[in-house]
Amino acid sequence: MKASILITSAILLAGSSLSGRAAPWTFAVMGGNSGSNDVPGVNTQVISKIARDITVNNCRFVLVPGDLIPEKGDIQSQYAAWHSAMAPVSGANIPIYPVRGLHESAHDPGGAIWRTVFPNLPTNGPAGEVGLTYSFVFSNAFCVALDQYVRPHRINQAWLDAQFQANPRPHVFVFGNKPAFRVQQADCLGVNAAERDIFWASIRHAGGRLYFCSHDYLYNSAAIIEGAQPPIFQIVIGTGGAPLHRWRGKYFDRRVKMESGNANLFGYNLITVDKRAVIVEWKALLPQGGWKVLDSLAIRRPIRTPRPL
Repeated sequence: MKASILITSAILLAGSSLSGRAAPWTFAVMGGNSGSNDVPGVNTQVISKIARDITVNNCRFVLVPGDLIPEKGDIQSQYAAWHSAMAPVSGANIPIYPVRGLHESAHDPGGAIWRTVFPNLPTNGPAGEVGLTYSFVFSNAFCVALDQYVRPHRINQAWLDAQFQANPRPHVFVFGNKPAFRVQQADCLGVNAAERDIFWASIRHAGGRLYFCSHDYLYNSAAIIEGAQPPIFQIVIGTGGAPLHRWRGKYFDRRVKMESGNANLFGYNLITVDKRAVIVEWKALLPQGGWKVLDSLAIRRPIRTPRPL
């Protein structure tokens, strides 16, 4: 199978100035592409529509928080279908940064197939997670991809702490497959609540305000509020083509406050990053065709002043 994702250091470092010199730029987040009735179980029609709109919006890269393919079936044809649907993005030389979801790990527990399908992902992850967990920088942003299946429902906190400590950039974006705080499905990072809380506190300490995930096939934006501290927002973006989940609208943690949600439409997140602001929009694919922004979240400034390089 031919891997169609290209990531080079030239692309990663393009425009890699710090916040004082960076012009506004955009990136996209899409997840939850699997489990449709399309053969071989990848919703290529929705994925390709999202991919085309990503190119229209001049995104500099795409984050994919897992569940690209179904849990069962022919993994080779499934990945091939996913890559084909993403051709508008890869053809425009827009880097794609995925992490494994439940479905990918069920096919491939050790990640060997994953590494052959996505051979150009950064290799700065911890031992046992190289090519699965990683970080990268672009302009005034630092992005962290967290595999949550080498150790189920857990992350490598020591590695993450070291990454945060070394980062000088003001905007921090973290993504993984599972919600940190339960939304629809119980198997989230909250299974290990104490470790989850340490993880969440580390994002705040690093200046992060956003965590992107999928796993639940719906859109949900929620603020996790802890005292007078600035909230961190959990964005569940599982609307990339999989059959959408019903949800009762109930959280299982008093710290979680609903901002917005939708379990009826497909879509993706478009993020605009500026010197002192981040705008997160949920772009919905309308039944009659076309796109409409149905949710928008503004974070006016990074919490943390960047440490000099």
